Amino acid sequence: MKISAIILAGGKSSRMGAHKGGLVLDGRTFTEIIAAELKKLTDDVRVSCTEKTENIPQDCGRVFDIFENCGPMGGLHAALKNCDADALIVSACDTPLIKAELYQLLLENLGDHDGIIAVSDDHTHPLTAIYHRKMADIFEEYLKEGNYRLMRALDKADIVHYNLPETMADMVKNINTPEEYEEIKA
Repeated sequence: MKISAIILAGGKSSRMGAHKGGLVLDGRTFTEIIAAELKKLTDDVRVSCTEKTENIPQDCGRVFDIFENCGPMGGLHAALKNCDADALIVSACDTPLIKAELYQLLLENLGDHDGIIAVSDDHTHPLTAIYHRKMADIFEEYLKEGNYRLMRALDKADIVHYNLPETMADMVKNINTPEEYEEIKA
């Protein structure tokens, strides 16, 4: 199966007050850290962003929303429409602890399903996932209706909710506030 990867970095980062993908941890931006992990699984790593998004690794392509201002579903839709892979690995730009081994585990359990989503501590992480290319049509249907609720669109597909081992729980931690950023740097 041919796979590509997308880092979703087009959000407003309202709680953080700065673009989360550009935050630095151990001398690298969150986006650079995530891209390096995804490159262990595929050479085709892209970043879903806006024209104004900075700090995009030079070895990553850029993807711009077809349906603008629609949240993560807009980024997922555009990424799926712009890739020629069978499946798309998805990561939010605010999960700098993510590792390739988590996605390898998801790939091993994807099977013939439309997608697979990481679950940790009974919390679903639809932006730490792998989606089959055909999900683009479902996302487009919802976007055209003005329904931007990602979980509602996923309910229409054959999606596996995969419970991660406890040892991977920190990998899906989102860094959303300045306090969380300071905590992870410490």
